[in-house]
Amino acid sequence: MKHFKRKIFSLILILVLLVSTTGCFHIYSKENVIMVSQIFCAVPGARTIDEHVIDYKFLDTDDYGRKLFAFAICTSGGLTGICILKKYNNKYVYYYDNTSYLCIEPFNTYSSEQLDDLKDANDWNKTINEDKMIKRPVGDIFHLFPARKSSFDYGIAQNAFYNTISEDKKISTYTTFFDCSQTGQEIFFVSRVTGEVTDAGYQVIYVDNYLMILNSDGSYDSKNYLVKLEDVKNSNAQLAEIKEKNGWVG
Repeated sequence: MKHFKRKIFSLILILVLLVSTTGCFHIYSKENVIMVSQIFCAVPGARTIDEHVIDYKFLDTDDYGRKLFAFAICTSGGLTGICILKKYNNKYVYYYDNTSYLCIEPFNTYSSEQLDDLKDANDWNKTINEDKMIKRPVGDIFHLFPARKSSFDYGIAQNAFYNTISEDKKISTYTTFFDCSQTGQEIFFVSRVTGEVTDAGYQVIYVDNYLMILNSDGSYDSKNYLVKLEDVKNSNAQLAEIKEKNGWVG
């Protein structure tokens, strides 16, 4: 009995320390973690370091368990869209690469045609085809962030970008890792911004955005590793194209 009481006391002490050092102790729901685990890996430009700017909502389920949900990354350069998740368990989320999402705006607002297109692209209400799916690890229930991080130093990815697009001291470049292939290739969302002071205050101006793929050893195909996104909110086709040209294995 004394041993049991000591265990209980130790657990309480650990919880108190966690609360006192972090300021709060929040565990996100399974649904939240599942949705974010897909969004961050599947949608270029959606990954963020602030879990408090993410909104999401489950919308529908088909006859085979697929989940339709809406998401919003509520930042100045954020995205809103809808996604289809094929299935999930405690370790992985499963979805169709490049076609599992559709960016729309505003949040949770879409036409019947947009919804039908997304459902058709993801075999809604059809038997699940395991061979067409990819899987990604389920994220952290305490912070909503995926466990997998880039294996490269930030400077390596930044320099790879600057080898093609010259550095401009007036422009800030943000290189964000968001997915990894089965062979260890990594894909990055690169965003360039500048700013100006107006009567209303400092205004952020988005210059352009890119997709970039590096091989597992940091090398890259100089002709195909980098592509400028024509429209972040319509990235599906360019995402599929850069992956195909670089031999990406989902």
